[in-house]
Amino acid sequence: MQAINNHVLISGGNSNVYKNGKQIRKLDHFKNEGIVYYSDFQKLYYFWKYIYNSKFIKQNKIYFPNYSRFQGPIFFVKAMNTAKTFYALSQFIHYYRYSDTIKKMSKKKITMFYYIMRKTI
Repeated sequence: MQAINNHVLISGGNSNVYKNGKQIRKLDHFKNEGIVYYSDFQKLYYFWKYIYNSKFIKQNKIYFPNYSRFQGPIFFVKAMNTAKTFYALSQFIHYYRYSDTIKKMSKKKITMFYYIMRKTI
């Protein structure tokens, strides 16, 4: 509702991270609510803490690239750079959980990650 009321294309809030049912971290970047300029914020990660105006995304052809890794930051930065501003919510709106399972990166994924990093820097 705040995104509509404040005429922004993107809005996001804070997130709690849980591991095996226990809270281990708070991703609480926003202490206050309001309009934020992405040029002042400069984060690359946690695209899933935000909602995006779908018409804006489609009109600007902002999509996740067809990579095996690092798709989120590329989508997120392009969306934020295009929108210029977003509305920050101070409350926790997202709960992220993961398990103890450790996934090792294959040689292919490491190579893809290196390629993407070199291409985007």
